[in-house]
Amino acid sequence: MCDTLCLLGDGVTLFAKNSDRPVTEPQVVEAHGRRAPGGIVRTQYLELDDTGAAATLLSRPLWLWGAEHGVNEHGVAIGNEMVNTVDDPALVPPALIGMDLVRLGLERARSAAEAVDVMTSLLERHGQGGMGDEVHALAYWSSFLVADPVSAWVLETSGRRWAARPVVGGGAISNRLTLRADWTRASPDVAPGTDVDSWRDPATPTGFADGRLAASRAFVAGRPASGASRADPRAAVAHLRDHGSGPWGAPGSGGPVVDPPTAVLADGTGVTVCMHVRDFEATTASMVAELHAGRSGPARAWVALGNPCASVFVPVLAPAPDTAGARPRARARPRAGAPAPIPGALGREPMAARFAAVGRAVEAEARWRRCAPCSHPSRTRCGTRPTRSAPVPPGGRRSRRAPSRRWSPGSTSWPASGSARRADGPGKATGRIAAMANDGIENPMLPLEGADEADGVERILVVTAHPDDVDFGVAGSVATWVKAGIGVAYCIVTDGDAGGSDRSVSRADMAVLRREEQRAAAAEVGVTEVVFLGYPDGRLTPSIELRRDISRQIRRVQPQRLVCQSPERMWDRIGASHPDHLAAGEAAVSSVYPDARNPFAHPELLEEGLEPHAVPEIWLTAAPTPNRAVDITDTFDTKIAALRRHRSQVGEGEWLDERLRSWAEDGGRRAGLPAGRMAETFQVVLTP
Repeated sequence: MCDTLCLLGDGVTLFAKNSDRPVTEPQVVEAHGRRAPGGIVRTQYLELDDTGAAATLLSRPLWLWGAEHGVNEHGVAIGNEMVNTVDDPALVPPALIGMDLVRLGLERARSAAEAVDVMTSLLERHGQGGMGDEVHALAYWSSFLVADPVSAWVLETSGRRWAARPVVGGGAISNRLTLRADWTRASPDVAPGTDVDSWRDPATPTGFADGRLAASRAFVAGRPASGASRADPRAAVAHLRDHGSGPWGAPGSGGPVVDPPTAVLADGTGVTVCMHVRDFEATTASMVAELHAGRSGPARAWVALGNPCASVFVPVLAPAPDTAGARPRARARPRAGAPAPIPGALGREPMAARFAAVGRAVEAEARWRRCAPCSHPSRTRCGTRPTRSAPVPPGGRRSRRAPSRRWSPGSTSWPASGSARRADGPGKATGRIAAMANDGIENPMLPLEGADEADGVERILVVTAHPDDVDFGVAGSVATWVKAGIGVAYCIVTDGDAGGSDRSVSRADMAVLRREEQRAAAAEVGVTEVVFLGYPDGRLTPSIELRRDISRQIRRVQPQRLVCQSPERMWDRIGASHPDHLAAGEAAVSSVYPDARNPFAHPELLEEGLEPHAVPEIWLTAAPTPNRAVDITDTFDTKIAALRRHRSQVGEGEWLDERLRSWAEDGGRRAGLPAGRMAETFQVVLTP
């Protein structure tokens, strides 16, 4: 999911792209110097003879070799889009993917036409195939917009087939085929007069792309008509922030903030140029570049990470022919007094996480603004519900195993008034965004679990290492879910025999006692199903046997949500990262993906009559990077009552209320709740 456009002027081209990717996938911006020919270049899935490389500025998902978009030292810019055709990309072996072709075109071409030659010759020789979306396990074909200072091309592909035509004046592409019989170049297997639209899969709706493509074409058609030879880059930034009502938020301009859509409908309404499809896909990186003919210095570009409407477009210098060196320019030391070509921090994952955190914080704050239809705070759930989303993901094709619940932006919305949630100029931001971007807040406000998220969740399985872990970590949330009518089951991995400090109690007796305590605690929150796996306390490892036993419970319970401890260590709260917790979390995550859904994993489970089951989502507790919160203010006393049942561990428990209240109120603050309200926090992971 992406949108790319260009405007051709008198010796200058304006190029702009939004890269829409899974919301949890970090993207980085890097500058790479020239590379001499010789040896092998390793793309995502292939090894090719290395013909050398021009200096490039690239924006790429961290796990990919290739790039979503970029510009090279010769002023060539390329961006790609996912497209769906009658050819199934899942049926071909891994080869070159669209992002590989973007990077190879930039590395090997001095003009847009030459880039098309490079990309199509590689496509014909090596083919196209392989997963391009790791989170949703998607393989797909690509279309491309290729531009230089004086020309541009649209290139569309389906497997090894391709067709291309030059752009006149300006053009735009999105996640659908746009060529008809107007192409001027094509692969040998494309007959003259072929309508490229005939490659389109008729079973795949195009509504998710049509609105965005129309918006980009309208922007291109509405370019300045007062004798201007080029569009202002600020206007391109405003377009990349379009939430469906037109460009807004041009750097340096005033005006109100425009809310993003609150729901995605079957006709594609709600999927906008600046994308906010909650928990599924969002704009994660953007670029605007000015490509000048005959300029010896570097091209000007502006890059943003995260949602462009809540991010900052950072000015960078694309590589220049006279200064491109052999080392990546992000690491090169600039000349004295010269501007740095690109901030090196943009090439590291923490910066992507910081920009993503800004976007999440603004979204979380917006979710608490007052409900316009009824003037009640949204947290009262007055009955005004957003329109439910369409059951088909943007782009038309589901992942190989779509979640059973519908995805939707849900209650995600933005402030209609107040301080602007946008950049006021290159490198600057105003209000709360500036403080977060510059101060590096690690724990921004977390969105609360919305009522729409519970729709379709009938069963939840909670897996923890020890008796009492579930009550310290998530008992308030469990009580909330049980009150909402959701069935919750516990799976306790160890027998807890290493707990407590009373040496007069035998370890065997301690194990029996702790099981009794956990059953009593479960009853306090309304849970009646508790399974103990009986692994030894303090010696837990994420063994294949443990994965099998957790997979057995997943197949038996068939939950739509699994809650477990995070397998990542929290250095600021080391007590939450007991080795048994980490091991149980790792085993549980591995059981969800891939074990429980794979019929060939643990074949003895099939012999027991337990069919494979795919869990759509994992909720990690005690996670270093939480992204969701559950308000437990109304169930906090129930949580304390459950913890008091663990007398062998907490004694009389007189300290529980104060300590747990402090933790929960901290969670409430991070969720943007009013003072005194409490929350438990999670990192939610959607499975492929």
